[in-house]
Amino acid sequence: MIFPTSFALCFFISIATVTAQTWTTVPKWADFGLYGPVGFKDLDFKLEFMMDNYEIISLEKCLRNEENMDHMTEKHFVNLTSKMRALRPDAEVKILNYWAVMFTQIHCYEAANDLLANPNLWLKDDLGYPVYSDKRGNAYYDFRMEEARNLWIKAGIDPVLQTNGGANGVFLDGTGRKKLQNCRLKTCGEDKESCCVFSKESEQAFNEGLYLAVESMRDLLHEIDPGYILIGNGLMNGNGNTPSEELVEFLDGFCFEHVMSFEGVDKHAEGPPFIKIVELEKYIQLKNLLVEKDKYVFVRSFPGPVGTPINHVGGFPTPQLPENYPYPKPQNNLEVQQAMKDLFAFPLAVYLCAFADEKVFYTYSVWYDVSQSVPCMGDQKKCQFPADFDEYLKMNPGPPLEAAKWEGRVCSRRFTKFGISVNLEDENSATWFP
Repeated sequence: MIFPTSFALCFFISIATVTAQTWTTVPKWADFGLYGPVGFKDLDFKLEFMMDNYEIISLEKCLRNEENMDHMTEKHFVNLTSKMRALRPDAEVKILNYWAVMFTQIHCYEAANDLLANPNLWLKDDLGYPVYSDKRGNAYYDFRMEEARNLWIKAGIDPVLQTNGGANGVFLDGTGRKKLQNCRLKTCGEDKESCCVFSKESEQAFNEGLYLAVESMRDLLHEIDPGYILIGNGLMNGNGNTPSEELVEFLDGFCFEHVMSFEGVDKHAEGPPFIKIVELEKYIQLKNLLVEKDKYVFVRSFPGPVGTPINHVGGFPTPQLPENYPYPKPQNNLEVQQAMKDLFAFPLAVYLCAFADEKVFYTYSVWYDVSQSVPCMGDQKKCQFPADFDEYLKMNPGPPLEAAKWEGRVCSRRFTKFGISVNLEDENSATWFP
């Protein structure tokens, strides 16, 4: 593979200007959390790195600077956002509050107390049993009720308001139609372990309420500030999880969380390609559709075609490469860092050639801990993000000069500073050229 050095080239091609990004670096976003004393160590360094290298940042659920995570997320989100703005007051970075449609970690939020205090707003099945979200007695919001929808919206937006303009929207996890029928949830009954019973009509009513809640949250965010955004997470083509027409209209954009990873990988393949090419092409088509509708798209990829199992390496959850993949599985954090550097060319080339566009951002990391998206200030053995990664962080493509050109599954494209070529079927094909 060949990387760009410095090119003094002049192109005379007239195209529409891409305005959402500066393009002096690869347009990057990030989604990660800070967990425990280690996560909050060297905090100023970590926050400055975030603000200097990512254009959009989502701070994850269950933020904590101690072992106890209960009811802590909102407080830490507000404090971290305020500190990030104080450290980099002129940075044009969007900071998003992580919230979810239905999730089992609501105990991490102060909002759990409000829902617990209002059992009349809990989701109940057709037999009247509460649908519990965990063993702690927490439940889900019943989107069929306006009061429940309003409480859910308040829980997602209040932390944004509490930053006094520091935060710029919500990163909404678990978007997509919810399937409740046929024992999808098994936390009901007297034993709280029986199948939750929902009819087709009940499931439909719940989803209609969900769409109303998402639309109302977006409208309220835009009313607060037209520049605030609501991003939906969790589009995974391998599971058939493509956005409904309603959600495409109601959300400002979507995150493609597992590009060329997890359900997009054939982990039993005996040889290349290890990625499922058809699934990748679906993502590319979906990106084109969303860009046409002026939506944001967040692309996430990993060092290699990783997936389950997710093992702990150096203290961090680390998805694994396929058994037959021709690269050794990292056994410690320094080896993870080397894998990050050795394997970044192909997914980055695919992003630049097939995905890069107005409002389309890229991230590349191992998982969701801050130390997997930010290097260590001191001992590099305690982090998985490389300290010397300028070939990625400082790559300067300049704005794209043309749309992607395809010959079969070979993509080529020119940016202001260099050209790129990549064959989707060949992970060693990424090439940069003058």
